[in-house]
Amino acid sequence: MDTSLSHAEVADWSFATAREPSRFGAAIARSERETEHALGDEGATLCGVAEQAVDAHRHFFRPGHPSACPVCRERAAAAPTQPSGQERLYDIIQAAASGPVRAELSSALQRGANIRLWIYGPARGLAEHYARLDEIVEGGPAVAEALNVDGSIGLATVDHGRWQFVIVLPDNGPPLIARAAAYRSSVVVLKADDPRVIARLKAEAEARDERGRAR
Repeated sequence: MDTSLSHAEVADWSFATAREPSRFGAAIARSERETEHALGDEGATLCGVAEQAVDAHRHFFRPGHPSACPVCRERAAAAPTQPSGQERLYDIIQAAASGPVRAELSSALQRGANIRLWIYGPARGLAEHYARLDEIVEGGPAVAEALNVDGSIGLATVDHGRWQFVIVLPDNGPPLIARAAAYRSSVVVLKADDPRVIARLKAEAEARDERGRAR
């Protein structure tokens, strides 16, 4: 996902105005290597080339590129917009336990609060490197327990004034929300497909596998 999740909280920001253009995976037809197509959700490109007849590429369709299929370009532009990261996370956290922390986070997301981090990976690796457990001032024990498991889990952090919300997103079960002191580092926003995140989590997973084989 290469969509920016960073927005300053402003009075006139809204989910409606922050919706984003739809994006599609890029593909090249094996019979015509010079043209880039947009992969749709119906087993074909937007212009109708069957999925079995194309090679998918690891980047999004580029409608402004000279090689872009004109039909795919036109249909991609006409596709419905998608909700922002703030709206998607807002919808997810409504399943969390109700209370002041969820209400404050919901309000912050509705005003465009910055989503600093939203990734999925090995739970204990996320706890060690990204959850900031020692800086949580509210909701820490439940978050720590949720991250002290085998397997993978989702984690998001949201900046809001002097606080940062830490949200654990289990595959099975409601989200858990904690409050930590604001993040003061100049580290940039990390997205789920950031190479640094992927490399670190992959290394952690490989190390655990190696320890398991050693046993």
